[in-house]
Amino acid sequence: MLNRLNDKRGFTLIEIVLVLAIAALIMLIVFLAVGGAQRPRRDAARKNNAGRILSAMESYASNNNGTYATIALGPGYTTNITDPLTGAVPSYGSNSTATAATPMYYASGNICNATGGTTTAGAVSRNVAVSYWSEVAAAAACVDNR
Repeated sequence: MLNRLNDKRGFTLIEIVLVLAIAALIMLIVFLAVGGAQRPRRDAARKNNAGRILSAMESYASNNNGTYATIALGPGYTTNITDPLTGAVPSYGSNSTATAATPMYYASGNICNATGGTTTAGAVSRNVAVSYWSEVAAAAACVDNR
């Protein structure tokens, strides 16, 4: 006959804690991997936004007898251009370099410099430059219309 008092079924407390610890470790790894995969996507969106701003500046110039904007573009030109992480709108700033806090600057009469910012050195009035923040490189990048 079977003795029901000695019949041990189920899991011990140590086994349950071990399974929970393994599950938590797996969830942590997945969480870190997902966060790391989003940075390149946001950088690509910023680079795309920089191209859209260059296009908006060219559109502004074509609508204003070839004169580029010397102040921030209005909503008709920069509609829906925001930073994918912060939601910040691009700032107009001559001789400026993007940072994590201010992820995008643009300016007419500027070109890109060696540090990823905009500069007037060597630029002419028909130049336009956009400095944007890169999370992957943790540095500013720049595009211009030269």
